Amino acid sequence: AWARGERLVCSMVRPPTVVQEDDRRLSRERGRLKKERDQHVIRIKSLLALHGIAGYEPIRRDRRARSEAVRTPAGRLLPPRAKAEIVRELERLEMVAAQLAEVERERDAAVTSRDGGVALERLRDQVTPHLLISEIRTVAADDLWMSTCYRQPSVAIHFTWKQDWPAVKRLLPVIEKELSPFQPRPHWGKLFTLSDEILIFPA
Repeated sequence: AWARGERLVCSMVRPPTVVQEDDRRLSRERGRLKKERDQHVIRIKSLLALHGIAGYEPIRRDRRARSEAVRTPAGRLLPPRAKAEIVRELERLEMVAAQLAEVERERDAAVTSRDGGVALERLRDQVTPHLLISEIRTVAADDLWMSTCYRQPSVAIHFTWKQDWPAVKRLLPVIEKELSPFQPRPHWGKLFTLSDEILIFPA
């Protein structure tokens, strides 16, 4: 059917390279760890709810001290086996939280040392007063021709600016110059001052 020209019978995909697949590992592991962390949090809250206890937050840093102060609505301590199960859940939660922090440190270090994070750090004092929020994340390469990640893994830097166009207009060239050693590719629908030639991505 494909040979006859029926292009809708199937789709052709290009499998990722070993390097591209490995670049996705941190993001995938982080997603699994966050899900596992949330499962432990829900389990602890559910065990407490069985005894009428609400308001305890397992992800707080003082979770251990607060767990010792937990009382039922009648003012009683938790039954010993329920308490022991919650302690074991807290131990598992802390192990997952430690692994999640390690993965995020590795991700942040890769962004900072390899992909322009240091350059942005130099601009912190200039940029921060004009931001509502910002995000830096790694993105795997894709085969979408108009994508900023076309055929290369990238670091995406997102700024949500305050409503002050004159200030933002002055900052954009400064940011673009600082990132120029990394061959930045602006998003077509976002604010930038780079020349039109930069929008012609390599084939």
